[in-house]
Amino acid sequence: MRSVTKSVIWLTIFTAISVVCTLIVLTALRSPVTGAVSHYTAAFSDVSGLYAGDDVRISGVQVGKVQTIRLDGRIAKVDFTAQDDHPVFANTVAAVRYQTLVGQRYVELVQPVKPDRRLPAGGTLGLGQTIPSFDVAKLFNGFRPIFQTLDPAQFNLLGENLLRLIQGDENGIGPFLHDLDVISKLAVNRQAVITAVLRNLSAISQDLGGKSQQLFHLIATLNDVVTKFGSKAEEFRTAMDEGLPVLRNTTHILQYTEHTFDGTTVPLYDLTSRMWPQTPTIIAGLSLAPSLIQGMRDWLADDQPARPSFSCSHGEVTLPGIGQVSFAQQNLVVCR
Repeated sequence: MRSVTKSVIWLTIFTAISVVCTLIVLTALRSPVTGAVSHYTAAFSDVSGLYAGDDVRISGVQVGKVQTIRLDGRIAKVDFTAQDDHPVFANTVAAVRYQTLVGQRYVELVQPVKPDRRLPAGGTLGLGQTIPSFDVAKLFNGFRPIFQTLDPAQFNLLGENLLRLIQGDENGIGPFLHDLDVISKLAVNRQAVITAVLRNLSAISQDLGGKSQQLFHLIATLNDVVTKFGSKAEEFRTAMDEGLPVLRNTTHILQYTEHTFDGTTVPLYDLTSRMWPQTPTIIAGLSLAPSLIQGMRDWLADDQPARPSFSCSHGEVTLPGIGQVSFAQQNLVVCR
C-alpha cells in the first residue's frame, strides 16, 4: 500500500513538472508582447498563409500579434495589436511578408517618412494602405521542363534573395541577379528561363498592386536586356552566317599557299644548282662572310693578333716550348 502511494506521488510530481515545462515552451513559442498594447484592424485583399498568433513587426522587431482573421465580403479583415510605444499612424502601410520559405508569414508595419496623425485604438487601415500576400510558387511555374539539372541549395538561395527584393530590401537585387545567372547556366535554354521569370514576376506584380518599386525596377531592367538581345539576335546570326564562309575560304587560301611554298622550295633549289653549278660554292662562301668581316675589323682596329671570340668549356691546352701560334691574324687555341 505504501509503495502504491509513493508511486502516485512521484507520478503527480512528474506530471506537474511536464505541464509547467509545456507551458513554458508554448509561452516562448508564442513570443508574447509585453507592455501596453492597442488593437487595430487592417483590410487586405489576400492574406494567404497568415494565421492568428503570427507576429506584427516594425523594421523586423516584434511589436504585436495577429489576433483574429475574418472575412468581410471579399475583403479579409485582420485584427492585430501593437505596443503603445510604437504608434500606428493614419498613413502607415501594413504588409504581409514571408518569414520563411516554408510559408510562414507575419505582418510588417511600414512607418511613413512623414507621419500623419496617430491612428486611434480600434482604427482601420484600408486597402490602399496594405500590401496583400502572394504565392511565391507563381514565380517558378513552368521551370521544371526548362531545367536540366538544379542544385536545391541554389534554388532556395534564389528564392530567399527574391523575397528580400520583393519586400523592399534594396540590397536584394544584386544577389538575386547573381543567383539567376548561376541557375541559368544550368538551364538548357537561358532565354526561356529569363522569359519565364519575367512572366511570373508580372503575375506577382499584379498581386502586389504596384506597391513594390524594387520589383518593378527589376522587371524593367530584365525586360530591357531581353528586348535588346532579342532585337540584335537576328543581326548576330546573319553576321555569323556571312562571316563563316569568308573565314573558311581565307583558311583554304592560306593552306594552299603554305603547301605551294613547301612544294616549290626544293625544285627551285635544284633548278638554280643546274643553271649555276657554282651555287653550293657561292653559298658556302657567303656563309664565311661574317667571319671574314670580323677578321678585317679586328685587323683594322688593332694590328696585334686578336683574341678568339670563343672560349673552351674545359680550358685550354698549353703547348710546351711553342708559345702562341697565329694564323690569318687569329690566335690558334687548343682546347682540352
